[in-house]
Order: sequence, then structure tokens, then C-alpha cells
Amino acid sequence: MEFSGFEVDVPETFPVILTVLPGTGSNFGFTFSPSSGCAPFTSTFSPLITGGGAPVTYDWDFGNGNLFTGDTPPPQTFTQAGDHVVALTTSIGGYQLDQVELVSVNGNWCGDVEEPDIPLIGCTGSPDLYYVITDGNGDSYTSSTQDDVSGATWSGLGATLSVPPYSIAFFDEDPVSQDDALGTYNLTLGVPGTYPFSIAGGTVGSLMISETVLQVFHDTDIVQVFAAPGMTWTYDSLSQTLCLGDTALVSVTWFLDGDTIPNANGLCVQTNDPGSYWATGTNGFGCTGLSDTLVICPLITITSDEGILYTDNGFATYAWTFNGTPIAGADGAFIFAQGDGNYEITITTDDGCTVNATYTLITTSVSIEETTAAHLIIFPVPNDGRFTVRALGAAEGQAELQVMDLQGRVYATGQPRLAGDTSIDLDLGDVAPGTYLVRLQDANGTMMVRTIAVY
Repeated sequence: MEFSGFEVDVPETFPVILTVLPGTGSNFGFTFSPSSGCAPFTSTFSPLITGGGAPVTYDWDFGNGNLFTGDTPPPQTFTQAGDHVVALTTSIGGYQLDQVELVSVNGNWCGDVEEPDIPLIGCTGSPDLYYVITDGNGDSYTSSTQDDVSGATWSGLGATLSVPPYSIAFFDEDPVSQDDALGTYNLTLGVPGTYPFSIAGGTVGSLMISETVLQVFHDTDIVQVFAAPGMTWTYDSLSQTLCLGDTALVSVTWFLDGDTIPNANGLCVQTNDPGSYWATGTNGFGCTGLSDTLVICPLITITSDEGILYTDNGFATYAWTFNGTPIAGADGAFIFAQGDGNYEITITTDDGCTVNATYTLITTSVSIEETTAAHLIIFPVPNDGRFTVRALGAAEGQAELQVMDLQGRVYATGQPRLAGDTSIDLDLGDVAPGTYLVRLQDANGTMMVRTIAVY
């Protein structure tokens, strides 16, 4: 860097982001990717050795209980932790000549010193047959001779045909005169089997060709599978503690209803609030896992306040009964009392909980002044910042509403229009727990005040 016009060497630090990609593996026989991973993971394999036109077979053993024969194995999934030895046997095949059969030959053998053609008698003797097979490099092999026969068979040859193309020429062997050529067959290899031929005006026979293994390669390699973290948990209902059992976890994140729980990064978490709890964890191999979900159902109660029965807000469904009979339309957090008797509320939550609470209402006489004076009813109490305000006995018309803390800081204002026993639903949002004042002034200037506790 430069300082006051001078170049100076100064230690500097700066962040560098390293991205670790899945590794690949290879050897002389095959490649595979990835070569390691967290269980379960899937790897793909490809052979490297080809036959250059010769038939090749690939026999795979993936070390996970699966075998396959072929050059395009399906992707392999590894579920068990540990080292899995993958083996490939590559067999390069070719053709071999097993048998040469001559059924008959043409008459080129007749008329020389060894087999003279005598007038009125004809050819005497029989040819002495052999063949010469020549490969694509010009190298040749000469068979044994079968003497004084008109047809011959050479079997059990096992001659490898690895340098095509091939030609096979048949001869009559003559010790004195020149050997007689009986015809040449040009062999085009395609598939194993019998190759019949008829050449040179009477030389007829066949070749028997089979497949054979010329070269075999054995290659092995290792797929390394890392164990997934153990994400099983135990729950102590007395202490309301939920704990993971895998002590090898290097990081843990706990969730409640999809939100991370602040500072909950150990093996255990307190389930102080109802909802769905689960965790993600990472072990020393960098493998992550997800636990099952524990649902903590809420505890509810019914509260009675001047003719209104209510429970907590925020549940999925509500159903009220009075003396065992469902109350029509009673599907909210509060109802007006139907009279003295037994009330029951059944709520369900988004987590699948179904919870009941009961309440027996027995009324006592109250003064006329107490029941007619303008006042506020707030429920539920305590609450999470969401609550309902009812103004009873207040003058109809536009009112002024304020919600403030004990230091006078205002958190909500409004101008609701009152008509009868008006209900006002409020949501203070993410406010701090504590005590708040709710003030409502009706159209006649009557001020009504209640306190609430927010948890």
C-alpha cells in the first residue's frame, strides 16, 4: 500500500470464500462421482476401458448389494455409512476358430506326379489336404495335413482371431510337384456361429467360430459414505425439556412453528410455549439432519367477565357448548353467557391439537349501578398483544381509543364508532411484555380505563 507517497509493506487481512465441491474418483478401469458424501447419497459410474471394436463386457459390484452388467450402470445410492468397495471386471472378448471342415474340393489336385490323370482311368489317388489362415498383418498359420482324403475336418483348434480380416486357403500337398491351390475363402467376422463357404468351383465346407475372452481387467475403488447425524430426541414432560441424543453434533438449531428459537443451539431446549418443535443438526463430517416434530398442545381456560365467557385468541377453530348442546354460531374466542350452567370450549390448532376446557357459571346479584355504568371488558387477559375490547354502557358515536405503557408511550390509537356493545379487536404487534393501559373516551366524554398484561 502507499503511505505519504511511499510504497510500504503492511500485513492485511481480507475474507476469502471457499466452496468445497463433491469429489470425484477414478482408476484405470472406471470413473465415479461423487466419491464421498453423507448418507444417503447417489453416485454415477462410467467404464474407461474399451475394446477398440472387440466385444467387451462390464461386470459391476457396487458394494451396496447391487450388481450390474453393462457399460451404462444406473446411478447407485449408498445408505450405509462406511467404506464401500466398488469392483469392475472388464472382459475384452474376441473370436476364435474352433473347427475347419472340408466336405469336398475341386479337381485342381488331379493331374500331377503324385495324383496322375491316367487316360481311360482318370485321376488316381486322393488329395493330401491342409489349409493356411492369414491375418490382417500378413501373419499366417499352416495346419496339419490329412493325407489321401477327399474331405477333412480339423477340430478343437481354439485359434484366436484377434487381427482381422482373415483369409483361409486350401491346398493339396505334393512332395515333388508344386502344391495345388484348391481355393481361398475371405472371412468377415460378425457374430459367432457357422460360416459355410463354396469356392473355386467345388471346394465346399464350413468354419465354426465362437467368442472367447482375450483380456480381463479387475479394478476396485472406494466410495466413502459418512454417517448422517442422529436426530432422535427424548422429551421430559416434567421439566418440559426436549433433548437430542447425538452428542457428536457440532451445531444445532431449534425451531418453533418454523421460526428459529433465539439462543437455542444446544442439544436441549425448553418447551415453554405451545407449538411445533423440531431441530436441524450438523455433525463433524458436515452432514445435516432433521429431527421429527414434537407438538406441545396449549393449556386453555375459560374466564367469565360480566356475562362474557372467553378463552385465548389465535387458535384454528373454536366450538362452544352449553349443558352439552352446541351453541349455534359460537365459533370464536368468546360468547355471551346463555345463563347459569356448564360451558365447554373445544379448540383446535394448526399443529393438530384438540384441547377442551370447561366452566360452570353461577351468577350472583349485582347492583343496578354496577351493571349500567360505562366500563370496558378486555379479553383474553393476559395476552400476546392481540385482544378484544368491549365498551359496555358507553354513549354511541365516535370515541377516542389509546393503548399506552405505564411511562405514557402510546402504542395504538383509534377512533372507533360505538353502537351498542361494540367489540374492538386490537393487535399491538411485537411489543415488549409488560403492563399496558387501555383508555376509551366515548362521545359524552366518559373516560373508561383498564389495564392489560402482555406476555
